[in-house]
Amino acid sequence: MYLVVGRKSGVLTVRILEVHEEYTVHVATCEQLPGLSPTIPFRGVAPGPGASLKVLFTKETAEELRVQDQDIIYVFPPW
Repeated sequence: MYLVVGRKSGVLTVRILEVHEEYTVHVATCEQLPGLSPTIPFRGVAPGPGASLKVLFTKETAEELRVQDQDIIYVFPPW
């Protein structure tokens, strides 16, 4: 699945490695992909290609997007 709404500064591009449900959210373990770099720094993490990140989806969003392993997701600010 490729979810592309458009390109702009600060977009974070990740590949989902694994996703599971915890209570009312879906937690996706992701790998940051090369491309546009976020303009807002992460706290305590040096972002860059290959960095391991967690992305949270509400149950409704996860169902709507049908997120699954190996999907590429573009995360737009604000995060």
